[in-house]
Amino acid sequence: MISRRFFASFGADRFVPTTNCIDEKAFDKFQEHFSRIDKLVMMTGAGISTESGIPDYRSKLSGRYREHRPITYQEFMGSEWWRRRYWARNFLAWPRFSAAQCNVTHRTMARWEHSDPDRFLWLITQNVDGLHAKAGSQRLTELHGCGHAVRCMKCGDKYAREQMQCWLNELNASWDGNALAEQLELRPDGDVDVPEQYLHSFAVPHCPRCGPGSVLKTDVVFFGDTVPAESVKHCSAMINECSGLLVLGSSLTVMSGFRFAVQAQMLDLPILIDGLHAKAGSQRLTELHGCGHAVRCMKCGDKYAREQMQCWLNELNASWDGNALAEQLELRPDGDVDVPEQYLHSFAVPHCPRCGPGSVLKTDVVFFGDTVPAESVKHCSAMINECSGLLVLGSSLTVMSGFRFAVQAQMLDLPILIVNIGATRADPFATAKLDARCSEVVARLGWSH
Repeated sequence: MISRRFFASFGADRFVPTTNCIDEKAFDKFQEHFSRIDKLVMMTGAGISTESGIPDYRSKLSGRYREHRPITYQEFMGSEWWRRRYWARNFLAWPRFSAAQCNVTHRTMARWEHSDPDRFLWLITQNVDGLHAKAGSQRLTELHGCGHAVRCMKCGDKYAREQMQCWLNELNASWDGNALAEQLELRPDGDVDVPEQYLHSFAVPHCPRCGPGSVLKTDVVFFGDTVPAESVKHCSAMINECSGLLVLGSSLTVMSGFRFAVQAQMLDLPILIDGLHAKAGSQRLTELHGCGHAVRCMKCGDKYAREQMQCWLNELNASWDGNALAEQLELRPDGDVDVPEQYLHSFAVPHCPRCGPGSVLKTDVVFFGDTVPAESVKHCSAMINECSGLLVLGSSLTVMSGFRFAVQAQMLDLPILIVNIGATRADPFATAKLDARCSEVVARLGWSH
C-alpha cells in the first residue's frame, strides 16, 4: 500500500521559479488599480500551487510540459492500454498529490471571499488539485475539474478518488511497480512517469454499477477535451458582472482560461496579473478544470472521492511490483508520476461499483483533449459579466479554458490584474502585471475597500 509519509521529503520550493524582488513602484501601481475594483473576479493557475509542492507545466526551468506530454482525452477513452498507463501513474502519485497543503495564496483567497462577499464576486481556477475548496473557497469554478473525483464514463456515477485508490490497491497488491512510488517525480497533472515494463501487470477497476468494460476517469478536463459549457457560461457571466480581473499564477497560455482575459479586455475591465491557490476555504469557487480529489464513472456518472479510488487501487494492487516506485518518482503538475512501462502490465484498475467490469473510472478533472463542463464556463462567464475587475493568480493563461475569461474581461473593458512569474497570454491587455510570487503579493495587497 502506498502511503503519504514521503511527501514531506519533497521540498515545495523546488517547483517555484526564481524571480527578482518585487518592484515597489510596480506594486504601488498594482495596489492602486486593485483598490478601485469593487466587484472582483480572480483567476488562478498552476503557479499558485507550486508553493504547495505541485509543479506546473509552463515555467522555464521548473515547468514540466516539455519533459512530459500529458495524456489526451482521446487516448484515454480509446485504449485500455492508455487507461492502464494513466491509472498506474496516477495511483503511484496520489499519496503525494493528495497530501499537498493549502499555501498562503489559497487561504488568502478564502479569507477575502468570507470577509467581503460584496466585493469578492467569483474565483475561477484552472487547477485540478482541489486546494481552493480545501481552503474554504465556495464561490469557485474548477474550470478543468477536480482530480479528487472519479467518474464512470458509462453511467456517470461519481466516486471519491480515495475510493479509486482503495480499488487499485486491492487489484494491484502484488504489482511489481509499487516499489517505484518513492522514486518517480510528481508531474503537474498529478501523476508520475511509470516505465513501460511495469504496465502489463497493472490492473484497473471498473465502475461498480456498470461492471466490466466500463471506464472510470478522473473528473478533470484532459488535453483534447473541452471545458464544460456551463462552467464557461457561468465564468463569462461573472466577467460581465465584475469591475476588474486579477490573474494569479497563470500564463494564460491555454484558451480555457485566456478567453476570460480576452472577455475582460473587450469589456475594457482592468486586468491585473501576478505570475507565479476547497483546501484553503473559498466557497465562491469554480474549479474550471475539475478537481483531482474526485473520480467519476464514465458510464453511469456516479462520483466517488479520490480517496475511495485509492482504497480500491490499494486492494487490487497490494502486491504490485510498482508500489516501491512511489517515493522514487517525481510528482507532476497533474498529480501523477511517470511509471516505467514494465510495471503497467501487472497493475489492476477497479471498475465502477454500480456498472461493474468494463466500466471506466476517471478522475473528475478535464483532461487534455476534453472539454470544460458547459455549466462551469457559463457560470464563470456570468461572474465576469457581473464583476468590476479580474485578478489572475499563478496562471500563464495559455489554455483557452481560462484565457477566454481574460478575453471576456477585456471585451467588457474591465481592469485585469495579473500576478505570475513569467509571461502570460493576457499580458498585452493587462491593466497591471506583477512578475512575483503570488503568496508575496496577496499577503501585501490591501483587501479592505
